[in-house]
Amino acid sequence: MLFRSLEKYLGFMRREWLEIPVEQLEEACAHVAAHDFPETESGLRAMAGRAGFTRIERLARHGPHHLWVFSRSA
Repeated sequence: MLFRSLEKYLGFMRREWLEIPVEQLEEACAHVAAHDFPETESGLRAMAGRAGFTRIERLARHGPHHLWVFSRSA
């Protein structure tokens, strides 16, 4: 699932995160809106390459969330 806008992602959080108390959910949404700036995979790969990282590995994917490892070859 790819979210094309922050508003769509915030809507997803509010619809799907049903176990989170409303006050905490709104805190999380406020944090995401103010501090989270998602990047595309191609954008991450380009930034990593410019920073000297030659090995890029996706360890896990959970819906729209990905866990990446960036490293330099020896």
